[in-house]
Amino acid sequence: MKISHSMWKDNEHIYEKIVAHPFNQQLIEGTLDTEIFAYYIEQDSLYLHAFSKALALIATKIDGIEDYIHILNNALNTTELERNVVHNHFRKKFNIQNSTRITTATLGYIHHLLATAHQKPFEVGLASILPCFWIYHELGLYTAPRITQDNTYKTWVDTYSGPELHDAVHTLIDMLDYYAENTTIAIRDNMKHIFSQSCIWEYRFWDCVYKLEQFSDI
Repeated sequence: MKISHSMWKDNEHIYEKIVAHPFNQQLIEGTLDTEIFAYYIEQDSLYLHAFSKALALIATKIDGIEDYIHILNNALNTTELERNVVHNHFRKKFNIQNSTRITTATLGYIHHLLATAHQKPFEVGLASILPCFWIYHELGLYTAPRITQDNTYKTWVDTYSGPELHDAVHTLIDMLDYYAENTTIAIRDNMKHIFSQSCIWEYRFWDCVYKLEQFSDI
């Protein structure tokens, strides 16, 4: 079994919790509170800024020019897709304004990605960023046949179930499997550990947003 499939299998229960979370179930139904979704967009903007930096840092550690270019293109294309299609659409639709709010999960996830990109081998860095791509695409594919055409959040679903993200996800999976086969057992174990941590942060991201939690709440 390839390491990517093993990683997914080990963390599938987290993905299932994400699917079952009220945020995503209400998004499917079209009943998700717009205040919660607006908060999600605000937090996702903060996350994407750090995510693109992490991708760029990971790319600098790769020797192969083709993979280097691919990771940089992913950093550009994915963030531009989300900002231009998802964020701009809903910012206009719901008149979303930036604030200084940040959830505990957003802060923690950002630190997790940037620290991994800075401090760990690039194979581990790849493992840290893959759950975001993979979980979002799987969630998009799950959601697409379950929504109505007039669902308020259809643009979100169309983006994450679309071919652009599909290609990015599967190229990254193939890349991760290739490099995992050509590294040490210790690094492969670290890749699995970091992948699981990112999956947990993905769940916590949804949960904190849904609860309108802020890091300043004590």
